[in-house]
Amino acid sequence: MNIAQRTAANTFWLLASQIVARAAGFLVTILLARHLGTEGFGMYAFVCAYVGFFTFLTDMGIDVYITREASCDLKDSEELTGKAIVAKVFLCLLAFLLSIGLALFLGVEDDMVVLIAIASSGLLLAPLTLYAVAFSATLQLHYAAIFEIIGKFLLVVLLLSVVYIRSSLPAVFVALVLPGVAVACLNVLYGRRFFRPKLSLDWEASRRLVVQALPVALGFFCIQVLMRVDQVMLEWLRGNHDLGLYSSGVKCCEALHILPAVVTASVFPLLSRTAREGREDDFLRICSLCFKYLSLVLFPLVLLLFAYPHDILSFLFGSAFRPGASALRILCWSVPLVAMGYIVMCAAVSSNHLRAVLYLSVCLAVSNVLLNLFLIPKTTAFGGGNGAALATLLSLGGLLGVAPLSDVLRPIVMEFVRNSIKPAVAIVPSFMLLYLHPFPPLAGAPIALALYVCAILLLKGVDKDDLTLLRTRP
Repeated sequence: MNIAQRTAANTFWLLASQIVARAAGFLVTILLARHLGTEGFGMYAFVCAYVGFFTFLTDMGIDVYITREASCDLKDSEELTGKAIVAKVFLCLLAFLLSIGLALFLGVEDDMVVLIAIASSGLLLAPLTLYAVAFSATLQLHYAAIFEIIGKFLLVVLLLSVVYIRSSLPAVFVALVLPGVAVACLNVLYGRRFFRPKLSLDWEASRRLVVQALPVALGFFCIQVLMRVDQVMLEWLRGNHDLGLYSSGVKCCEALHILPAVVTASVFPLLSRTAREGREDDFLRICSLCFKYLSLVLFPLVLLLFAYPHDILSFLFGSAFRPGASALRILCWSVPLVAMGYIVMCAAVSSNHLRAVLYLSVCLAVSNVLLNLFLIPKTTAFGGGNGAALATLLSLGGLLGVAPLSDVLRPIVMEFVRNSIKPAVAIVPSFMLLYLHPFPPLAGAPIALALYVCAILLLKGVDKDDLTLLRTRP
C-alpha cells in the first residue's frame, strides 16, 4: 500500500471512529438521563466537567510533541518516549490527587468526592496513550481507530447493564472508566510491536519536555475552560437540578459538533500541505469550502432545535427535561460558531501559528468565566441555565470580534462571514413559518427543510461551481 492509499485508509478509519464515538456518547447520554433523572444527571454532568479540567495536567502537550518526534524517526524516539511516559506517570498522579484534594478543600459533598475519585482514576491511564504514537509514526492509524470503536462498544454494553440492573452513580462511573483500561492495554500490546520505549527517570529531560510542549498545553486548557466551566459554575451557583436540565441541551448541541469535527479531521492534512507549500489561495479556498458546506447543513438543523426544543428533549431524555428547552433555544445558535472555531483553530495549527491559537483561546475562556459569574446568579429569565447558555453564545460570538485582530486569522474569519450569510438568510422564511404557524414536529420539520432548500437555491447558495470545486485537487 503506497502513502496515498494509506493516507486515504487512515482518513476513513479516523472518520469512522469519530462517528462511532460521538454516536455512542450521545446514546450513553440518553440512557443516563432517563436512568438518573434531572438531579442525578446533574451530578453526573458536574463530575465529568470537573474531572475534565485535570486532563490538562495529564497531557501538558506532551502527546503532540512526542508524536511529531516519533514521526520523524520512530526508533530514535524510543528513549525520549520512555522519559515522557515516566514524566506523565508523575503528572497523572498529581492530577489524580489534585482533583480529589481540591474537591475536599472546596467542601464538595462526600458522595460527590467518591464519584470524582472513581472518575479521576481514568486519568492514571494517560501515560499508556504514548504507545499509540507508533500507529501515527508508521501511518497505521487504523489500529487506534479500531481500539477506539471497541472501547465505545464496551462502554455502551457496560452502561446498558448498569441501567438494566438499576445501579447507582458509582457503578456508572466504574463503567465509564473500564473501557479506557481495555483500550490502553490494547495500545500497549500492539504499540510494542513497532517500538519499545526505554523507560527512565530524567528530571532535567522531563522539565525540557514540558517546557517545549507548554504552549499547546495552555491552549488545550483554555479550550477545556471554555467548553466545561459553564457546567461547573452552574452546579456551584444553582445546584444539580438546574445543571441536569441545562446539560441535556448541551448534549443536543454537542451531537451536531460531530460535523465540524469530521470535516476538520478530513481537511487538516490538506491545510497543512498547502500552508507548508505557501499556497495561500488554496489554503483559504479549503477553509471557504468547509465554512460553506457546514453552514448549509448546520443552520437548518439549528432552526429545528430552536423550533422544537420541548419535543426534542422530551423524546430523547424524558418529560422531566422539558424545562431545559429555554436554555437549548439560546445555546443552539452557538453551533455554527463552534464550527467556525473548529476550522479557525485547525487552520492556525496547520499553518504553525500556535501563538494565535493560545491568544484566542485565552480571550474566549476568560470572557466565558466572567459572563457566567455575571449571568448565572440572576433571577430573571436570563439567569440560571439560560444565563449559562447566553454566556457560551456571547463568548463564542467573541470569535467574530477577537479573531480578526490577528492578521493570520482575519482572512479565515472573513471567509466564515461571507459563506454563512446566505444559509442564515435562507432559514428566515422557515423561521417565520414555524413562528406564525406552529406545526407539529413531524409536519413542521419537512416543510421547514423544503422551504429552506428552495430559499438557498433562489439565493444561489449552491451552484454548479460547487461540484467543480469539489472535484478539483487543491
